[in-house]
Amino acid sequence: MVALPPAQIKKLFAKARTAQTAGEFAQAKKLYARLLKAAPKLAEIHFNLGLIASAEGNFAVGGGHFEKALQLRPGEPAIWDAYLAMAAKHPQIENLRTLLKRVGASLDKHPNINFYRGLVALNESKSEAIQLFRSAIEKAASGIRVHIELADALTAVGDSDAALDAYDQALLLQPENDMALVKKADLLRNLGRYEEALHHARLAVAANPNIGAHYYSYASIKKVTEDDPILQKMFNKYSALPKSDPNIAPLAHALAKAAADTGKSDQYFGFLQAAAENLDQRFPYEVEADRTAASQTQKLYHEFALDQPESDRDKLPKPIFVTGLPRSGTTLIEQILASHSSVDGGGELGLLGRDLSEVLSTYPQAELTKVQLQKRLLKVGDEYRAKLAARFEKPFVTDKSISTYATLGFVRQALPEARFVVVRRHPCDNAFSIYKSFFPQGTHRYSNDLSNIARFMRIFETQIEFWRSEIPDQFIEVRYEDVVSELEAQARNIVSYSGLDWQDSCLDFHKNSRQVDTLSTTQVRQPIYKSSVGAWQHYKSELKPFIETYLSEGGRL
Repeated sequence: MVALPPAQIKKLFAKARTAQTAGEFAQAKKLYARLLKAAPKLAEIHFNLGLIASAEGNFAVGGGHFEKALQLRPGEPAIWDAYLAMAAKHPQIENLRTLLKRVGASLDKHPNINFYRGLVALNESKSEAIQLFRSAIEKAASGIRVHIELADALTAVGDSDAALDAYDQALLLQPENDMALVKKADLLRNLGRYEEALHHARLAVAANPNIGAHYYSYASIKKVTEDDPILQKMFNKYSALPKSDPNIAPLAHALAKAAADTGKSDQYFGFLQAAAENLDQRFPYEVEADRTAASQTQKLYHEFALDQPESDRDKLPKPIFVTGLPRSGTTLIEQILASHSSVDGGGELGLLGRDLSEVLSTYPQAELTKVQLQKRLLKVGDEYRAKLAARFEKPFVTDKSISTYATLGFVRQALPEARFVVVRRHPCDNAFSIYKSFFPQGTHRYSNDLSNIARFMRIFETQIEFWRSEIPDQFIEVRYEDVVSELEAQARNIVSYSGLDWQDSCLDFHKNSRQVDTLSTTQVRQPIYKSSVGAWQHYKSELKPFIETYLSEGGRL
């Protein structure tokens, strides 16, 4: 230990804090290291080193310092709050959940505590998270993030007016906060309010021109022209970055969209490939995991030889599941149904998958009998129906959780009154549309490689073939091309199958102003068009890896 008089410790600490506040973290860490040798039991040193590590994204180092600070001052609210704030930034929410359990009720009165609890609740219940975020705001929680998280949660449950208000509250605190601006822009776009969306997207790019996703949001709202000043900015940014940079993918997708808008088709696929390679390197796809999951689902269904339950059409609300591959036309079909006066368009609700997976994944350990499994599935169905009733008012609700096809037979057991619409599209058009789409990073990992798209598509097709043989007449299959070519006949068939009387409003789906949170948000606000049918033919040579793999996997064109 290097002894220092208290006055010198105080002076050195003030110098370190000044460097820290100025963002000169390297200098601050050197000064704090000297202080640690002189005053190893000074909790403030570990606390500030934890803050620096948190700001640098070094969660392991930050956690170590916060733990040492808590050993010295176990009940200090500021230390717990900073520790929780760091855990809230970590991509693994379990870290925050674990830390909150340790805190217990000791911070119940802290204004930020319900914000952290709300973040944990997001994956379980958006409604609970919304209540917690609002409580945090009422208690004067610090920072802008609580308003943004509240707005995001409100967006997720379709309360667009309240979400816009929450984004506005965030922007009152920080008018140039790029995340609030771009998220509000995306929501306005999904509501069809394009001019307002474009205004906020421009502001987001201006506020933080280093974020590739802001350029993608901007390009997704409008038709880009060659003289657009933002086009040159995004190209300059793209050219200056290494190909492994996380901003490359959104920038490349934005530039691909711009190339299509400006008629530069020779550049289009090159940008798509650059984005795909960047994402595939960062988020590799393991096809065997999906093959195994599909095989296990089929095996389990055979093993239990479940009897088909009687449909109880008196139960409300009645779910209509619209499922299929991404970019197959599921949003269009849902929009047609949601334009009926008796139907609420739920979008990709995601309210069933977790509970259903939990039942199916634990059956071997639980050694369930057929009757026990059916009872558990019906309980899952009752809980799902209650969640629908809490959010929607109309007697029918669409659920476009597209992966429903994977466990369709079991969902039918849980919800006997449900209807299922499986949407199909020409494999090459579907593959091309998947490949050119910019999904949330880390999701749909197969989409970043044409051969993997083929493999995943064959898993989907095999699963549908299985359900067709096991539960015939329990779902309908709709071809996107047929809907485009004969809209009224196909729409009438879908509406009738769903248990609804016909309404002409279903043909005016493009006039429906509901919030549409998918990549097809702009398409479903237009009358039916046929330009996307056969679009893949313009890129036959580029799509060769998909075609060859798809055929080798047993697919048929």
